[in-house]
This record gives sequence, structure tokens and C-alpha cells, in this order.
Amino acid sequence: ILYSFFLQFLGILYLVLMGELLAGSFPQLNIPVRVWICLSCLFTIPYSFIKNLRIISRFSFGNAIVHLIINMIIILYCLSKSSTWNWSKIQLKINIQSFPTTVGIIVFSYTSQIFLPTLEDNMLYPSQFNSMLILSHIIACIFKTGFALIGFLTWQELTSEVITNNLPTKQLRILINLTLAIKALLSYPLPYFASCELISDTYFRNNPFSTCYQQDTKQWKWWAIVLRILLIVCTLAMALIIPHFAQLMGLIGS
Repeated sequence: ILYSFFLQFLGILYLVLMGELLAGSFPQLNIPVRVWICLSCLFTIPYSFIKNLRIISRFSFGNAIVHLIINMIIILYCLSKSSTWNWSKIQLKINIQSFPTTVGIIVFSYTSQIFLPTLEDNMLYPSQFNSMLILSHIIACIFKTGFALIGFLTWQELTSEVITNNLPTKQLRILINLTLAIKALLSYPLPYFASCELISDTYFRNNPFSTCYQQDTKQWKWWAIVLRILLIVCTLAMALIIPHFAQLMGLIGS
């Protein structure tokens, strides 16, 4: 149950992220973040009809490529502003008020580890799983620390919760934010599908509703579609309650 809960929180976070990215792209429209979240949620409805992980794996591969490209663009921009960096702004002290949220955000940034154990049985050399796990986390730690450092040095106290909103060029900011919004949209199905499968295996196995499919057509049963859509509506409701990306990340990480 807790695992399913956590997967749903990931879906909530993606909706909030899409809302903030779109709001940051078109501030002149004065449309509240909650409205952008609702509009973004409409595009997640088709995920209710996903039957297997094949299409999701394609989404994930595309997300990884796009993520690398956008990260490189932001890093190159920050490095181009290195002459304005003020190293004295970096202070080794703890702000008690923001510390719990900060720790939660750091912990949340490693949430991909919940999907890694499923890779072990599918590895060519399963004995190397622990080595892969350690190496991947070391690399991730180095990259995340460096990315956060140069981002803060570039914008300092003006650093936004969604760092792409700090990009000064309007056209570049809109392009990257829209790309990231699409990436978040394509990231939504993985935790959503995993949560649906977990709920199905837990509550609808060995009972009169033991399968979500019609036996003759292999299509979804109507009640399965309704439940899947309700799951999306639940994530939308929670996203509207906490429409703040950093606070939500801190809450989930905690």
C-alpha cells in the first residue's frame, strides 16, 4: 500500500511540474498554476488504456535523451556566466526552517532507485547488480551536486524552484519549458502504470473481478477504465491541494 501511495505521489509531482513549467512559459496570460495543472491532466487520460510496458519503455528512452540535452543546454549557459559567479554566496550553515524540505528534496531526487531492483533479474550479469547500483548512485551524486552548485552560482538568491524559469531569453525559456512539460507528461505513465498493476494484483486477483480484460476481445472492462481514470483524478486533486513543486518534492522525500 505504501509503495502504491509513493507511486501516486510521483504522478502528483509530474502534474505540478507541468503546471509550473507552463505557467512560467506564459506569465503574460496570468493563468493560475492550478488551471495549467488541470489542463495538463487532460492529456494523461489516454494513459488509462495502456496495457503493457512496451510503449512506456519507449517513452522512458526518449525522456532520457531529452533530459540529457536540456541539462547540457542549462550547464553551458551557466558556464557562460561564470565571470559573474560570487563564491562568497556559498555559506556552510543550516537554515532550520528550510532544512527539512531540503533533505526531502535530496532524498526524492534518488527515487529512481525504487525501479532499479526490477532490473536485477533482467541483467545479463545479475552478479554485477550491486556494483552497478553503487556506481550509478556515485555518478548521480556528483552530477546533481555540480548541477545545483553552478545553478546557484549563476542566479544565487533568485534561483527558481524550476530552474529553467530563470533563463533570461523568453524564446529559449519557452522552448525548454515546453520540452520539459512534454517530458513530464511522458514520465507520468511509468509510476501510474506500476500503481495500477499493484492495485490490480492486490485487490482484483482470485475474486469475481479477477481480470481487467474481456476474455474474448482482450479489451478493458468498463469498471477497470473507470477505476484507472479515478486514479488520475485523485492525483489531480492532490496536485491542486499542493501546487508547489519544491514543497511537494520535500514532502514526498520526507
